[in-house]
Amino acid sequence: MILIRPMRFTEGGECADLAFTCHPGWPGRTGLWYIANPTLVAQEDGVGVIRGHASFTIDATTNIMHLRDTCVHPDSRRLGIARDLMEERLDIGVALGIRTFIGCTWADNTPMVRLLGTFGFHACQPAPRYFKDNDPPADGIIYVKAGQA
Repeated sequence: MILIRPMRFTEGGECADLAFTCHPGWPGRTGLWYIANPTLVAQEDGVGVIRGHASFTIDATTNIMHLRDTCVHPDSRRLGIARDLMEERLDIGVALGIRTFIGCTWADNTPMVRLLGTFGFHACQPAPRYFKDNDPPADGIIYVKAGQA
């Protein structure tokens, strides 16, 4: 069974490696990025290799959760890991009284576009050249979901 849990301090490097596997053209991040941006990991029974991760930041002034990187190892896709990571992030946000959730992806990232739609996100506005490190570069689409009132 895949367990979703907060990343341990020592796992930042493994998350950075997975991000490179999922997005090889993107600039590398240090393991500290995954601490500064709270990160959830997905593991078989909570041990072993990290199969996926998802990060977020919260703006406490505006009660907005910004969804950050979501990565699932290519060998572990289509198992519901991204869905479980998204659900956990949203649950955390609801528990904290978040009023707005914001995420961004590109139009050709069909799995993420579908995932955002499944959770009630709506395409809001374009973000030109947001994914400049994609090959080829891509415009982003900002997605928004209402949280608690």
